[in-house]
Amino acid sequence: MTAVARVGIEICFAILGLIGSGLLVLWAASPGKEISGDERWAVGTFPSPDDAWMAVVGEHAYSGSGRADTSQFEAVQLVRYVRHQGNPPDPSYIFTMEPGGDPEDRLLLQWLGPRKLQITAPNRSFIQIKKSGYEDVEVVVKYQPDDPAERARYLRARGLPPD
Repeated sequence: MTAVARVGIEICFAILGLIGSGLLVLWAASPGKEISGDERWAVGTFPSPDDAWMAVVGEHAYSGSGRADTSQFEAVQLVRYVRHQGNPPDPSYIFTMEPGGDPEDRLLLQWLGPRKLQITAPNRSFIQIKKSGYEDVEVVVKYQPDDPAERARYLRARGLPPD
């Protein structure tokens, strides 16, 4: 993939992020308005070393019948670059977690190789989807700080089994 194409994709994701943020502000400022279905906005994009894949970190909001039924989560999707198709491929969710209250507790992504993506999540986080891979990409999840006993206590306190 050329540098021009990569910049173009990054600009597209940035514009989508601004649009999503704008929609969220409009929704919050409009009494009685609800999120219809779901809204998504990209936070960051991370190309693989060989530019065959793009990991996209985003925030999503889904709503039910009222504002109290709205849920929000952070997600990582993998998108394969396909140079010969007119339409972009459907992304696949490989990881989702509830956002934490502390802005420091964000997902960190790092490509360890052309087909190995590492996701680092806060040790005290509730993860809904955690896949070990997608197509030919291996996905490794690490926790920060890496304290398995504390993570097990956190999950048990929420009524969940340990990882």
